[in-house]
Amino acid sequence: MSIDYSINIVGVAQIVAMIVGGLMVLATLKMDVNTLKDGAKALKDDFVAMQSEIKKLSEILVNLADIRGDIKALSTRVAATEQDIRELRQK
Repeated sequence: MSIDYSINIVGVAQIVAMIVGGLMVLATLKMDVNTLKDGAKALKDDFVAMQSEIKKLSEILVNLADIRGDIKALSTRVAATEQDIRELRQK
């Protein structure tokens, strides 16, 4: 059994084509990974912005609850004052 060591153009072309194809696959994968990294960074920035907005909304809700409590207290005071006025009128 003898081994043929002759190199022909077709064999070289196939090897070059496989190497170029492999390099193209690696370049495409690298671009995809970079695109995913950029997307993840954008999502992180959006998440941070949403957290900030949620904090602002929670502060607004706390302030509204305080205002509601103040309104209830004033309503109770007005009702008590009205009752006092009614009692004074009856005397």
